[in-house]
Amino acid sequence: MKAKTLGKESFLQKYKYAALIFIFIVLYNFVFVNSGQLWDVSGYAYTLHLVDYSVGFHTGVLPGALFYGLFGAFASKDAVGTYVLILLAVFTMVLSVMLGHAVNAIIERKKTNVLWLVLFFVVGPYTITNLFYLFAYYDMYLFFVAVLFFACVENKITVYFVPAFYVVAVLIHFSSFLTVIPLFTIVLLFKISRDAQKRKAYGVVLGISLFLSLALGIYLLLFQSTNLHYSLEEFHTFLSERGGADYQPDDRAFFDYFFYHTVTIDADISFSTGWDSTKGLFANLFSYLGSYIRFNHQLRTLNGTGWLKQEITKVVVSFPFFAGYYSFVIQLFKRKGFNRETIISKAPLFLTLLQLPLVAVAVLFSDDINRWIGFAVSAMTVEMIYFGLKDNNVLNSLEMFIEKNKHWMVAYLFIVATSVFK
Repeated sequence: MKAKTLGKESFLQKYKYAALIFIFIVLYNFVFVNSGQLWDVSGYAYTLHLVDYSVGFHTGVLPGALFYGLFGAFASKDAVGTYVLILLAVFTMVLSVMLGHAVNAIIERKKTNVLWLVLFFVVGPYTITNLFYLFAYYDMYLFFVAVLFFACVENKITVYFVPAFYVVAVLIHFSSFLTVIPLFTIVLLFKISRDAQKRKAYGVVLGISLFLSLALGIYLLLFQSTNLHYSLEEFHTFLSERGGADYQPDDRAFFDYFFYHTVTIDADISFSTGWDSTKGLFANLFSYLGSYIRFNHQLRTLNGTGWLKQEITKVVVSFPFFAGYYSFVIQLFKRKGFNRETIISKAPLFLTLLQLPLVAVAVLFSDDINRWIGFAVSAMTVEMIYFGLKDNNVLNSLEMFIEKNKHWMVAYLFIVATSVFK
């Protein structure tokens, strides 16, 4: 009886922070973000679950292929909502366990100021809270892959599954190249720079991951449009037959844009894609990217400037985070100095600074400025927490930086925690 009691206490002691984090995430998002209402599926979050690989080999199909392959006979808005809610609960539990271990390690090392960074990650509009608001969209599936990555990257066996996460991320959405793939790569480079014994193994994993994701990405950029089995009109009929007929034209038109690179609701603009046999690989690739940028510029011009004012208003809230992050990293670089011995170990930290410029690149292909900013903030926050847990110098520097700026950080945390963009 005593042994059972001790075992129970040990289990509770081990996962108490994970339980508290999970409860907080659920309650905060249910009560504050979602105004006490159950999450439901809206917009094209439903129709993306009706599409499988019968339409052709294309990025953005994997989430729908999984759902429709398992529950196609029962496909409905409620079924999708229940399915995604279960997935979200499971992955939030896994995330909570990982964050719980992080909190425990931070407390054991008596670096309690760093807990403010962990708290920042679970509140506000720019980190995981945004995923609860964007319920059942592609971003949520990229979040699932990221959770799996961090769950596997620390184990000497499961780390070899990491290349599969790169591939899955590309199949979920092309935005992975500007979001989770840089995150995964920076973490792997960090591990390579810190672990001499396993450097070769991590290097092989990273090399295979980058090769597979880049090869798949280039192939899809050049050929996914020609892989489609339906014309635009036939695809609309296909989607309607699967239950998407009752959705608004704007929701169904997402696939006009994403699959067929055309907009016909407000105007008639499009660009052609596909392989040009008279050009080389890179000429075809640059031609595609240039056409996509021009297409989005036309779309942006048609939509006017109203959207830009709204996006900029939201983005302003993120400025203090980036200012603080860059200030901390620059101070850390100055303190350590640059030389041949330290340049390799500092490379991953320097690469995190490039994630904000990636937002500028992403805006060329999409008007979702606030979404791209959110990806950058989430990635940089996770990277800094991870680096701190693995490197005592980073952890000590974080502790001192937050202590020095604690009043500003608490005020900023309050602002973001009470800011929900709808």
